Amino acid sequence: MKQFWFIGVTTGQSMIMRLFPIWAEVLGIQGTRMHGVDLPPGVEGQKIRETVQELRANSDDLGALVTTHKLAVWEEASDLFAKVDEHATRLQEISCISKDKYGKLIGHAKDPITSGKAMESIMGKDHWQAHPKAEAMVLGCGGAGTAIIEQLLYGEEGNVPQKITGLEHNRGRLKKVRNDFSNTKKLILEESERSGETAAGIMTRLPPNSLI
Repeated sequence: MKQFWFIGVTTGQSMIMRLFPIWAEVLGIQGTRMHGVDLPPGVEGQKIRETVQELRANSDDLGALVTTHKLAVWEEASDLFAKVDEHATRLQEISCISKDKYGKLIGHAKDPITSGKAMESIMGKDHWQAHPKAEAMVLGCGGAGTAIIEQLLYGEEGNVPQKITGLEHNRGRLKKVRNDFSNTKKLILEESERSGETAAGIMTRLPPNSLI
């Protein structure tokens, strides 16, 4: 049976397992099932690599959705991919795996796309243009947080927040994000556990129409 993998931590509890059969019907792939692969946070790199190798080896396995381990898949197994998209290269993460007609792996980072669509549906297309003094605050600079920062920084000209504040407790992630976005002055990054101001304090001084 053809199957699509879901690589996460507790996949059986995810809403995706209930939604996938509905998506499959809409897409006309009713014969495909979702296969959950549970790996604990911080799992050793070799296990990540073996998981990707197993996916690549079986022609009935069409691809995978990756959640918690998307940074680890890039770090431990990016060399197993024949191609990766521009978002994956820039963010150094792989959140979606597909295969080409030869069975070779293609890596994608979908968070920049989905986060952009989500923000647009919530705030409207020209929110920042309509509110030029508004700012954004991002709590956590992991994969999803970094994708949100990217979307906020590189929107249409004139339609970006006045300032973006990112809070993150992990120094390694902070360093990576600083390097990734070193060419902008709009982004202010703080180590959340050492910052002189709490997240609540920062929120209280955000201008009206800001995003958190």
